[in-house]
Amino acid sequence: MQNQKPIYDMGNATAGVFKGNSISDSIKQIYGESAGLFSNLIKSKLTDIKKEYTLLDVGSSKGELLADILELLPEYNFKITITDTNPDAVSQNCIDGEKIVADAELLPFDDKSFDLVIMRYVLQFNLFENQKNIISEISRVTKVFAIVQHGGADSFDPESWREIVNRIFIDDDLPQIKRSGMYWSTAEQIENHMDNQNIKYERILSKKIQGLSQPFIERYSLSNEQATKLRTMLGDKDFLTQTTWIIYSKE
Repeated sequence: MQNQKPIYDMGNATAGVFKGNSISDSIKQIYGESAGLFSNLIKSKLTDIKKEYTLLDVGSSKGELLADILELLPEYNFKITITDTNPDAVSQNCIDGEKIVADAELLPFDDKSFDLVIMRYVLQFNLFENQKNIISEISRVTKVFAIVQHGGADSFDPESWREIVNRIFIDDDLPQIKRSGMYWSTAEQIENHMDNQNIKYERILSKKIQGLSQPFIERYSLSNEQATKLRTMLGDKDFLTQTTWIIYSKE
């Protein structure tokens, strides 16, 4: 049995940030555009609206993303399961469906259990070997397709980007965002793993989004002094690379 991963404070304003509710362009791009993108992909792949589809939301938190997706797809009928490692988030999840505390690395479901699997911003909060396991698990439990969105490192100079970004999570002046066990993989690293494992995928979108600092500033209500320090520490690395894939069932 795997050791329980640490559970970190998500911040009092996380629910709003995860829905993209902000005047910040970075938060609108990082979080606010996901539901529209995911719902359009679902419409393009699941065309029989009379059918009941099974759906798994991995790392659902309190259901912020899925709630917005369902609002955009009122004509669809989903049998929903959500998972998260945080028991409090699972108990407070707003989605009607089965709610399970589970690690994305070891999903407690049979092969090809779900027509559709969605996962947003789970990978980077795990070490790289764990990320590979998560991707393999997503493909394993998927029957039709999965949508995975990742916030990753700069593909052009990942090492220098990581060197700067990792500092903000160990700084004593920013205790709210301190955490360990993270690895900011590039899109190419994830795709190399999928290629090696013969996992079929499509890269739907990859773009650089400025303002990595802003979600942390708003989620944790950082003081002006802390926000300034965070932005100063990041400097010209105050961005992330957002990549969205469709991943198919592993043969």
